[in-house]
Amino acid sequence: DAYARGLERARADCEVQRVLGAPVEAGFFTGGSIQVTGPSGHAELSIPLSGAAAKGTLYVHATKEAGRWTFERLEVEVAGRAERIDLLPEDRPVCD
Repeated sequence: DAYARGLERARADCEVQRVLGAPVEAGFFTGGSIQVTGPSGHAELSIPLSGAAAKGTLYVHATKEAGRWTFERLEVEVAGRAERIDLLPEDRPVCD
């Protein structure tokens, strides 16, 4: 689902881990909505994140067509940092 896949990408991203501090954890108060009807749907979420060094928010905007989720926006806003971390490029470095 859009929530799980988005969170997985944020947690695995090297820059997100470096800036927030590992491990990256999701907070409890996710905002937004997910609407799914069979093989189609739409998700707009803001997921609070925290790490050892900082806090942030993961923004997810995705559509589901023919059973497949496609991210239109997947970025992390970090408190105190002007520029967001764009997680959309498939070639972003991931860390274990």
